[in-house]
Amino acid sequence: MLDLMIYIISFIFVIFTLVFVHEFGHYYIAKLCGVRIEKFSIGMGKILCSKVDKSGTQWCISYIPLGGYVKMFGDANEASSPDFTLLDKMSAKDKAASFHHKNVWQRLAIVLAGPLTNYLFAIILFASIAYFSGVVEILPKVSMIQDNSPAKEAGVMAGDEILSIDENKVSEFSDIQTFIALHNSTKPMKIKLSRAGKVMELNITPKMHEIIDAFGDKHSVPYLGIAAADVNFKKYTIVASLLYGLKESYNLSKTTLKALSQIITGNRSLKEIGGPISIAKYSGKTMQMGGRAVIWFLAILSVNLGLMNLLPIPMLDGGHALFYVIEIISGKSLKKSIQEYGLRIGLLILGSLMVFATVNDLVRLIWIK
Repeated sequence: MLDLMIYIISFIFVIFTLVFVHEFGHYYIAKLCGVRIEKFSIGMGKILCSKVDKSGTQWCISYIPLGGYVKMFGDANEASSPDFTLLDKMSAKDKAASFHHKNVWQRLAIVLAGPLTNYLFAIILFASIAYFSGVVEILPKVSMIQDNSPAKEAGVMAGDEILSIDENKVSEFSDIQTFIALHNSTKPMKIKLSRAGKVMELNITPKMHEIIDAFGDKHSVPYLGIAAADVNFKKYTIVASLLYGLKESYNLSKTTLKALSQIITGNRSLKEIGGPISIAKYSGKTMQMGGRAVIWFLAILSVNLGLMNLLPIPMLDGGHALFYVIEIISGKSLKKSIQEYGLRIGLLILGSLMVFATVNDLVRLIWIK
């Protein structure tokens, strides 16, 4: 029961934090643009508790701890669909406070503010780790090679420095792990390395093996059979820390998009998609690892939340942004019927994805038992 409470509390803390950051981005820019905010909710569904501030905004915590929303004046629902009936009847004074009557550049800024605030939050979290506690960097210099491993068979030797993998530049050993994981197959890889000052290329064919990650999960992943021991501990200045946070956020986004494209093209298993149960599980385990792990986890999830919301799917911020970009290019807003049809498609996609992710989570739980 104690473990269960830790997982539940950790999950609520993580979701509350990330959703608040995301929605506050929308709220803040909307207020700057003069939009009247009717409701700011953490969670969905029936309201658990709420308070109305001086400007008339209802701040809520709702029962279902999945997501949240900012309902602006002129919205028909939590997805920010236009209330066309209300919009047509508005007075000039009401139009000045309506989200949907703002110019297209203001609307675009408001919808992008949520995911961009998630990115800003992640950059600050990554930077705080680099500045306050420092970062361990393992240089991409091979110190050990396993017997009968792909690296041994390809001719890799101790002391070799890995420069690139499949034309992807390697700066530290973690890059090697990332590129091999994204390779996700036993097809040959081209590796460029430096040996005694001489640059050379080798073709290595990875093998698949099972690993158990830090959370106790089993994965079948490709491996080369090399290890590194050249460790460098770095503490950063404030400016360098922020640049580090920016770099980490960029690299994580790039890796996530690559993995997502592999899932779409069938080169990566759909079973890797996780839902709320997975988040709850990793939230609880991370909380037990300590403060640094929690900060890392929040930063990673914040990047993923920001990135997913930028996808051009109707109902997501990226979908709304796509509508506004089309409006900027064409000089006129999309027809009401097109917007409504697009939102229905977006609802179908997101609903299907949520059901699929939850089923994956439940299958994992059954398999673990």
